[in-house]
Amino acid sequence: MSKSDLKTPTSLPGVGQLISDSIDLYKSSWRLFLWVILLPILATIVAVIVIGAIIATILAVSGGEVTPARIPLLIPPAIVGLLALIIINALGKIALIKAIQLKGQAKVRKLFKPGWPLVTKYIILQLIVGIVILVGFLLLVVPGIVFSIWFIFSSIILVVEGTGGTHAMRRSKYYVRGKFWGILGRILLLVAVIALTAGLASSIDSQVINVIIQLISTFIIAPIATIYTFKLYQAAKASA
Repeated sequence: MSKSDLKTPTSLPGVGQLISDSIDLYKSSWRLFLWVILLPILATIVAVIVIGAIIATILAVSGGEVTPARIPLLIPPAIVGLLALIIINALGKIALIKAIQLKGQAKVRKLFKPGWPLVTKYIILQLIVGIVILVGFLLLVVPGIVFSIWFIFSSIILVVEGTGGTHAMRRSKYYVRGKFWGILGRILLLVAVIALTAGLASSIDSQVINVIIQLISTFIIAPIATIYTFKLYQAAKASA
């Protein structure tokens, strides 16, 4: 990192403001965010059921048992199912970012349709960023943290600015320049809250309470966390 990357930031909103603004946006359009998250989950369930039924049918027709000779028959539906899940996940993430960009003022159906042209670029971008960050962590951990912050806005940039691939990564790094520590601190707080929620869910020996915590995490904490990151992106871009 250069000295400008490590410079103490003075232009980012405080954590309290980010949290407050994120909660306010969620509260004003919580029904929209609920559907944006729920629809991909329902689509995932349907996809799993359909692929499971196809695999079960193949096994039933071919003898009912998984043997080495029958594995090649199961590979195509398994691949199709995996691709379907990846695409559904990408569409859901794109729609959520789009909903935040429009400040929750949109119809659900109008959030998913524009996402189709971006799906391939989104998946490729996520793959590239994931590999780069993984390599960074495998090297000495610290590079992985640095890369995570540099490229944290890449997906948002793809959806909002229409730029994908390494160009989105370079632009994300440019927005982070001079604000590295400020963004890192704000993201670490966000990660701590998410980790605390996950830890709480795993430590409680009650299925009902565990399910409730998981629902809160999925339908409230997750979208608020995305809004939080989006607002951090807006602030970083405005002061780049």
